[in-house]
Amino acid sequence: MTTPTSSTPESIATIAIVTYYKAPDLTPDDALLVAPLAERGVRVVPAIWNDDSIDWSAFDAVVIRSCWEYYTEEERFFAWLDQLDAAGVPVWNSTATVRWNARKTYLQELAERGVRTIPSEHVPRGATTSLADIRARTGWGELVVKPVVSGGAFETWRVPAQSTDEDERRFAEFIAARDTIVQPFLPEIANGEWAFVFFQGELSHALRKRPVPGDFRVQPQYGGITTKETPAPELVAQAAAMLEAVPEGIERAPLYARVDACEVNGELLLMELEIIEPQLFFKCDPHAPARFADAVVRALRGAGVTDATAA
Repeated sequence: MTTPTSSTPESIATIAIVTYYKAPDLTPDDALLVAPLAERGVRVVPAIWNDDSIDWSAFDAVVIRSCWEYYTEEERFFAWLDQLDAAGVPVWNSTATVRWNARKTYLQELAERGVRTIPSEHVPRGATTSLADIRARTGWGELVVKPVVSGGAFETWRVPAQSTDEDERRFAEFIAARDTIVQPFLPEIANGEWAFVFFQGELSHALRKRPVPGDFRVQPQYGGITTKETPAPELVAQAAAMLEAVPEGIERAPLYARVDACEVNGELLLMELEIIEPQLFFKCDPHAPARFADAVVRALRGAGVTDATAA
């Protein structure tokens, strides 16, 4: 059973950093948080989100980080969020925020609130529509198809502008099994996408994620390359506005957020608002772990866990 032990006298809090079964001792990126948090008196306990032996109420706070396979156990994941609510422990990002962000239909909500997003068609599970129907309604050519609940390009595929019978068959099987999002493919993605990392609403660092030639997926498991870059101030302002446009009841300055966007003619188009379990690329900025640790201490203080101030 994973539970915290008594804090040392200099400790101000013991927190769970949530991970998953493939990284029981934290991912290499999240492991960079342990030392700066310890320097601020915060003890870290790695905790696997779907480990039923864990008593979540025993922690001073829970920080959701790398539950990277949550979309493969969707019902269990939402039940776990209910458990966190019942435990009465501070959780970041909040369970309300996580529930909202878990379904990619949030993109349509943000578009309705004025955010420039990649257009999206929500196809409910069991619908009888086809790729041809969607193209007739939208005028789109190449398409990207993905589950409403997914991450890391899981079961995400690209459809050519001229669909084949096999594409239609695959799409029919796909929507019979799950809620689906269909989007137009943006050729600009070949130039990479921006990733803006915010801690409590303030930009920490920004990166460019680029796919290998011939692919559109920027994740490292598909060969994607991520580098730290300095965006123009107007792009930072656009990314911040996207984060602030979330609906009432959702954190506008969550502990962490990653705004993934494609730049088209100097304007950002939101691809994903990542506020559940995004990689935050601490390894790309040596000062980012300390900034995150300071944000955690401020969050603990704001929740009444400690009177200590961040370093």
